Amino acid sequence: MANIKSIGGNPIVPEYVESATGYRPVKDAATGRYTNASLAMWLMTLRNGKQYGALVPKGAESACTKSRANAGIANPTPGHVGTPAIDPYDGEGGAFLHFDVNGGADPDGTPFVTKIRGIDDDFALDGSQGDVWELTPTLWWRWDASNELYSEKVISDSPLPGLWAQPNAYLPSGKIRPYMLYAKYGGGKGEDGKMHSYSGLPLWIRQVSHNSTITQCDTANTGYSGKTTADDWYVKTMFLSKYATKDSQSVFTGCMVYSFQYAPAIAETGVRRVILTDAQAANLIVGSSMMLGTHTDSSTDRNTAYNYDVFDGARITSIEDYASGQKAVYFDTLDTFDVETTYLLSTSPWGAGCLDAVDGDGTVTANGATSSKEPFKIQGIECQLGAYEVLGNVILDNAGEGFEVCVNHDTRGESTSLTSAYVRTGIVLPTGDADAWHYTLTPTYAGGALVAVGEGTSAQGTHDGNYTNKLSTIATREFLSGGFLITGAYGGLWCVVGNCTLGDVWWSIASRLSAIGRSGGEFRAA
Repeated sequence: MANIKSIGGNPIVPEYVESATGYRPVKDAATGRYTNASLAMWLMTLRNGKQYGALVPKGAESACTKSRANAGIANPTPGHVGTPAIDPYDGEGGAFLHFDVNGGADPDGTPFVTKIRGIDDDFALDGSQGDVWELTPTLWWRWDASNELYSEKVISDSPLPGLWAQPNAYLPSGKIRPYMLYAKYGGGKGEDGKMHSYSGLPLWIRQVSHNSTITQCDTANTGYSGKTTADDWYVKTMFLSKYATKDSQSVFTGCMVYSFQYAPAIAETGVRRVILTDAQAANLIVGSSMMLGTHTDSSTDRNTAYNYDVFDGARITSIEDYASGQKAVYFDTLDTFDVETTYLLSTSPWGAGCLDAVDGDGTVTANGATSSKEPFKIQGIECQLGAYEVLGNVILDNAGEGFEVCVNHDTRGESTSLTSAYVRTGIVLPTGDADAWHYTLTPTYAGGALVAVGEGTSAQGTHDGNYTNKLSTIATREFLSGGFLITGAYGGLWCVVGNCTLGDVWWSIASRLSAIGRSGGEFRAA
């Protein structure tokens, strides 16, 4: 059994993990990569073989009940910058292990790792050593909906009887993945014009859709794709396991109410700051991102070029006193800029790495979990940054019965329209007689995806909204998950917006890089 030493909720790195045998992964000097066989063996020596369950009510209740080895484990206390999370799951290891790594995926989908935080001194978050991922064990699980009152979700680090391999666990070759890689960050645009997972990149918006990720991730020639149902599955599964509630906003509200737009108070030349009133500056958070535009016409839409033509997605580095009743908001722009009082300063989705200084699950500030202004981190993964994340391997299709979730298990078959590569799951999002929000009741399993179904009120079930076009809209739509700067209470892990065409782009739509989209399909037997 692994001997796990807690480090206050931070992603558990190998220098703090000792296997029973003292085993360490081995690097191939010729390739500079760790051998996958040694990584698989390393994770195997850290297994505990436990099954962690959660009973998820099918009705209006939000609270879940931890079961099996999960029973009796307290929920974590989220942290913030300067205050580490208190996370009992640090001491569990097994299914909850995760490691910061540099690496990626080969064209056949096989993952690789070149650097591991805590082992390699030159591991880097900034992209200088490649994309940044959370490496986890390949999990085994079960979603048992046979009980009338609840579904039981079970996860384990071991292939035990009655468990299935997790979504996308199998490669197209039929071999099981030696481990899983999940993007640590929201997708940013690299210098090569492709989507990447690097700290410091602004979130890629205005050009991202279901269709665009096919090119941006070069799905036809690589092992990469936009965010998949399997990436989404991991975050939802970890949340249900650790926090035992269907209502994700009861723990982390996410960046759902952070839409501010201000005219500068003073004109300046050659600066990296904007002067605002005290009241305006009080609404902003150091580390968040903003855009500044010359605002040469009346539109305040963040998608309009003149509202972000000075800078776009720059981070606030500090907010300082300027004059009586005024504050100077400083930004991390490479070049200085001019400011006029007719310009427009607007909040943007947060950029990648905004939570790097947070030790464990948590947010930036002490009240960030409930403020609705901040993203959160769980299992090392930054979530709900203020823009919807489109799932690149899902198409919502309404053939007259409602918007059905259709999943593509191998992203090599990504297409700009619904094809035979997309498998109908039989799960339909709430759909009515009008274009509308529908509050969902409970999660269910949909052929590789976890989605919420049923319809209740804002005080019931998941508390999250699904927005769909009316039943008479015979069309395909992209699957936009999570929420954005103004989604409010509709947002959360189970929120879906399904009224955008497959090619729709906007400032509120993003995605993230996936290294696990190439899959052999939905295998269930352990």
